[in-house]
Amino acid sequence: MEDARNIFKERYKRFLKSSRERISAEDLEREAEQAAELCDCDAYVDATDAKTCCMCADDGDVMPADGYILTDVAHETDTVRERKIAGLESGIILPIVVPVCKKCRKRHIIVQYVPTLINVAVVALALFLTTNSAVKQKLFEANLFVPAVMRPFFLFAVITAVTVVLCSALRRFLIETYSTKTIFNPLKIKRLHFLEENGWQRLYRNRQFKFMFEKKLPEYMRDECGCAECCHEEPHADDAPANVQTDGAEAEEMQEDNPTEDE
Repeated sequence: MEDARNIFKERYKRFLKSSRERISAEDLEREAEQAAELCDCDAYVDATDAKTCCMCADDGDVMPADGYILTDVAHETDTVRERKIAGLESGIILPIVVPVCKKCRKRHIIVQYVPTLINVAVVALALFLTTNSAVKQKLFEANLFVPAVMRPFFLFAVITAVTVVLCSALRRFLIETYSTKTIFNPLKIKRLHFLEENGWQRLYRNRQFKFMFEKKLPEYMRDECGCAECCHEEPHADDAPANVQTDGAEAEEMQEDNPTEDE
């Protein structure tokens, strides 16, 4: 328990350092302690270090991890009034970094980006059509209740509004379709059950969670043990040659200190 708490605090301190330009040692320790009090440190560390996907909704079909999914949650408190984050009066931000499998990552990418790409494409097409001379001429000649000069702008606004509504509906439909296999709300991750129990919530109250994806564990989550397995990095290939080069340099220095008899 104590080891997990210390690991959590060290990782949280590195997260704070990576997200702020300046922060004192006292603030680091204070905020790390506050975050630890609101977390189940054992569950948090175990979830981050897991070898299987944390986003699989079906416990009987959990896939091997193939990278990490990242997002943030927040917690309102009365002890950090000087800090304000979007959508909250005050609070603490907790990074969620857990393993994700290929299938869950693919579903998250589809839900997060496909509706947005469709939205952008349709709006771009609407902009092209409403600025096209032939289309504008047709609009001017049409018998509409909107003044002729405003018709292109009106058409663009209608297309944009309808597209936004339909893309939002598409995103909800995709989430509902995939929710039997993949978790889309980090507060519902089974290994992080303490999040909802302890009052953690989404960072932006009126927005969906935004996720990022990494193949390797972020720097602030890597424990400085020097182990390739824990740090998720390959050993440096130039370590051995460096030793050889050093030995060669030492030999040359010895040769200079002990000149041959011919010299």
